[in-house]
Amino acid sequence: MKFLAPLLSLIALFSSALGPVASAQTAEQIAVDVSIDQVDGLIAEHPNLLILDVRTAGEWDGGHLANAAWIDFLEDDFSDEVSRIAQDRPVLIYCAAGGRSTNAMKKMARSGFTHLYNMEGGFYAWEEGGKAVSDSKPIKIR
Repeated sequence: MKFLAPLLSLIALFSSALGPVASAQTAEQIAVDVSIDQVDGLIAEHPNLLILDVRTAGEWDGGHLANAAWIDFLEDDFSDEVSRIAQDRPVLIYCAAGGRSTNAMKKMARSGFTHLYNMEGGFYAWEEGGKAVSDSKPIKIR
């Protein structure tokens, strides 16, 4: 019986430590991967969809999706910049190949964003798919 109390304390400690992580994604939260072929459908379904490029400045300057905002995931101010986006606004996130955007999506989901879409394959897949590439300035995040 003496071993039971410490064991229960340990279980309670781990349960409370893991609780916020387990509840970070609610039934109302969406954080999923989408293909480049699903992007047009997302835009049609969500007229206020924010397209967010999380690549570096050099990558951005080499071309990007039209009407995209840009916040470099590798910069120290990424979280501060992302905090200017309404957490209930749908956001399509992409990077060069999908790694940084996956991490950005996870970080944003933990921060409370509710509708997140990661473009699988990133900008490389977009270009390889023959999709339109823009050289416009980034849109302002409202």
